[in-house]
Amino acid sequence: MTVINPFERFERIERAYTAALGGRDPAIVDIGDLLPAIFAAVPDATVKEIAEALCWSARKNFREADALERWSQRKRDLDDPGAA
Repeated sequence: MTVINPFERFERIERAYTAALGGRDPAIVDIGDLLPAIFAAVPDATVKEIAEALCWSARKNFREADALERWSQRKRDLDDPGAA
């Protein structure tokens, strides 16, 4: 059996979740409808692992958005130093 880094598994689950969404808004799609597609893509995943992967994905996306906002603010400050 090949040992896989937990984050690699989370990324596989995240990709399967995104593919299962198929562009639909996650706020209006029941996760239960997506589970068969996720299990098909990652057959040995558990419901707990899927939940952990989606929480990890949300935290990762929040950190990336926060970093982008801080970078944008810094760029605005550099572009217009008198505005600060």
